[in-house]
Amino acid sequence: MNDRESLDPIIDLPAELAELDAELGAIRIAERASFSPELHAELRRQTGGVPPSPSGGDWIRPTSPARWGVVAATFAALLIAVAVPPVAVTSISVLIQRLEAVLPAAQGGRGEVVPVAVPSPTPAAPRPTLSTVGTARAADPFRPVRLILPRALDLVETQNAIRRLYPRSLQRADIGGIVHVQFHVDSTGGVMEALVDQGSGWRDLDKAALDAAPLMRFQPATWDGRPFSTWVAFDIVFEPSVDAPPAGLAGGDAGDVSLEIPYELFGGGASPIMQETLELLQSALGDSALTDRLGGIDGLAHGEPPMGTDPFAWRERAGQALEKAIRRAPDNPAPFLALARIRRKQGLPDESRTLLEQGSRRAELGGITVSPRLTAELRYELAEVAREAWRTWEYLGRLPAEALAAGTCARARTSSASGEVTPETLIAWNYVCPEELRRILDARFRDAGAASAVHEDMVRSLRATVAADPDHMRANVDLLLDLAERSDHVALLNGARRFAVESRGHPYARLLTGLALEAVGQPEEALTQLQAGLAGLPRDDADRIRDIRPLLEPEAAQRLSALSPAVRAEAEETFWLTQDPLLSTEVNERLVAHLARSVFAYFRLGGSHTDAGSVWLRYGAPLRIRAVGEGTVLRTGFWDYGSGPAITFQRPAASTTLDLTPEGRAYLFDLRTTRPGVSGVGGRVIQALPAEVARFKNANGAIEMEVAALVPNVLGVGARPISVSLFQLDARGRKLFEQHVIVQQAAVVKLRAVADRSTREIAVEIVDPSVPYASAARLAIGGQLERAPSPVSLEIGGESTGPTVSDLQLVKAGARPRRDVTRKPDPFEPLAEHVVATPDFGLVFEVYDLPSRRPYELKVNLLPAGGGRVPLAFLPSGETRWGLSFVRNPSPQPARSTEYMSVRMPDVSPGSYRVQVVVGLEDRTWIEVERVIDRK
Repeated sequence: MNDRESLDPIIDLPAELAELDAELGAIRIAERASFSPELHAELRRQTGGVPPSPSGGDWIRPTSPARWGVVAATFAALLIAVAVPPVAVTSISVLIQRLEAVLPAAQGGRGEVVPVAVPSPTPAAPRPTLSTVGTARAADPFRPVRLILPRALDLVETQNAIRRLYPRSLQRADIGGIVHVQFHVDSTGGVMEALVDQGSGWRDLDKAALDAAPLMRFQPATWDGRPFSTWVAFDIVFEPSVDAPPAGLAGGDAGDVSLEIPYELFGGGASPIMQETLELLQSALGDSALTDRLGGIDGLAHGEPPMGTDPFAWRERAGQALEKAIRRAPDNPAPFLALARIRRKQGLPDESRTLLEQGSRRAELGGITVSPRLTAELRYELAEVAREAWRTWEYLGRLPAEALAAGTCARARTSSASGEVTPETLIAWNYVCPEELRRILDARFRDAGAASAVHEDMVRSLRATVAADPDHMRANVDLLLDLAERSDHVALLNGARRFAVESRGHPYARLLTGLALEAVGQPEEALTQLQAGLAGLPRDDADRIRDIRPLLEPEAAQRLSALSPAVRAEAEETFWLTQDPLLSTEVNERLVAHLARSVFAYFRLGGSHTDAGSVWLRYGAPLRIRAVGEGTVLRTGFWDYGSGPAITFQRPAASTTLDLTPEGRAYLFDLRTTRPGVSGVGGRVIQALPAEVARFKNANGAIEMEVAALVPNVLGVGARPISVSLFQLDARGRKLFEQHVIVQQAAVVKLRAVADRSTREIAVEIVDPSVPYASAARLAIGGQLERAPSPVSLEIGGESTGPTVSDLQLVKAGARPRRDVTRKPDPFEPLAEHVVATPDFGLVFEVYDLPSRRPYELKVNLLPAGGGRVPLAFLPSGETRWGLSFVRNPSPQPARSTEYMSVRMPDVSPGSYRVQVVVGLEDRTWIEVERVIDRK
């Protein structure tokens, strides 16, 4: 017999409640993974800490009236743990209240609930607390238990976030939908987990709904005034707007709206910690008048003098007052924290460190109780003191004066001081003899001895902070950035995911998760995390991270800034279209790499518009950073990218602001014209794909492209089929046509496609999901085929206006005894690259629309880069001797005469050349067609 069956005979319900009871009895309740532990914990709290019997034995010994009181409480807890249909929520609450009113009150004696006795150790006496923050308040035992279900908060901000995550392509197509999502809302109102219960039918909408989940906030469910975690159902609606402005960069802002930040960001403090600190500090001082004379308790806690006060005199008086407070209340950690902040600002880091260590011990072992968050704050202040010392030693090392004797750099002067090479000497060698200096630095540069010890102190304090307060924002960010700087990407990913769980999806956790995913070669997942993190930032900060102006020349950046928001968004979209290295993947890997670099610059380098941030954005992380200048007020840093001079910076010893040296600024200006940047590819290794394209006419007169690609060794050559993608792009880089084919893997892959009239570039890609590599090539397509001199041109896809010649296709050389050759079936083996390593090579081309079957003449020339023309010997199909000129009859017909020839390369030095084929017609007109070859 179930509870409902046993309940009916005992309680005579009114008609409307009986009908509702029958309706509820028909509801099928699906238990979730978190239901059992939640219900177990709730019943444990409600029964005074006595757990249910795991064996299913007697948990309580009720008589009938008391038993139904427990049934009612259990039934209510069950309703809390499932997603209740919104229509029935009010009725359920009424039912529970009516049940409470109908059921008899629990009595002593036989009707009393008797818990099973469970032995437990005698608890230690709790330590007293001077703060009321977070303390439990006694509940009235005679007040009826009240259930309040979760309620969504900040709906306007949630809608703004949903609009930001709305996929741009679906918006423009006026495609919307409703995603029914179930959230696991914890006791603080944060979303710990989200599941799609019923999708919209569009995968991208369902994914956006899950991305929006961590940004939502709820008033948590309460049981008798105490919050607890539970599951709730929520509909996320994506509704297209006909007048919405164009979306920004990569699914960014979909309108001129801003999302208020529901998280603690840099520069903010957690108010419960501040309140607790103020209460504890005031208790230790014990004199409100003294606090008022010092300008207030808030400034005293932060070590900040009031406006208009002499800071030196104020810190002296405040320090004396805090020293007395420490003697008066030695177990109170708050005055230790406040005095340590003052000592730091007085330039006494060692004394500050000692005070913070003492305050941490008081917080953990003292005679009063403080929250774990305050303990974490003390630990974080210790980490800050260590960080200031670490800035002095970061990347610092020494190069002995005699080290340069092992090299030669005639144009650079050499000087030393205190047995070490001076920074000025290293800068000169760096820009005059960079490879020589790099060799010496690799052999003789030694890191400063104190650097590793100071770094370990900083990391140790940061870890202790996170151990005490797992979602401490600043400590988590600092730890994760340290892992990023040391390229420990796996640890970075694990730590960022843990931070995201602990902080219920803090934007910084999402951004750093995206940074790690990009580094480990998962650009699709990285973009999802980066976009979700950007949606939670202030709009100005998100725009700075997305900004492409640091990648542009100054004039182009100014023109972009002057555009209206809608036109600028379109220009940025066009920019990224031209930068996408792999069109066959779901994301633009170069965009993902840009966002990841910009996120690091945002956190660590002051943003992408600083000197260091702009270099990082253009060229990525250097292979190694070295700094010199121990014992001086300035540090000179060398960002080594492996070839050419390092980029040089200077900064004050204890500062994080990096400024380019005059030499570094001049070198960077030169790089902007010769090497604008090193584009990241989203962590995926992309190799250049050797590929060639040649244009011919098909039987219908349309232009047909023949593409040959050489499969890189990294993808292997074997029996396994591979996927090859071919894209036709217009002048702005937009896709006009695409085709994907599965071919048997071979050394050379051949594709054919009819060219669109607007095609100006093609992209060929081989992406194998089973290996972390891809290959891609971009090949430019001209506007017309070579033709005889005529005032009318032949555009791609246009009508013929006279004899024309196809492109030259580079193939392997070989004897062709028959004159008649055709491209289909294809007997030629394309070389797939313009490198010629053998004495002979082959050319295939076609002559179209000859006026008659009369013969034409062929010649071949080699055009060196320095000018001139060298006639080449060649052997056309059907001929038995080599020659410098041949008269040919059209074959197989005047409309299409296919030619194949073997060409003999003369004994020339390696380098780049152009091969020219000349077709002479009977009316003494001629057609010249050329192509590039590289001689090995």
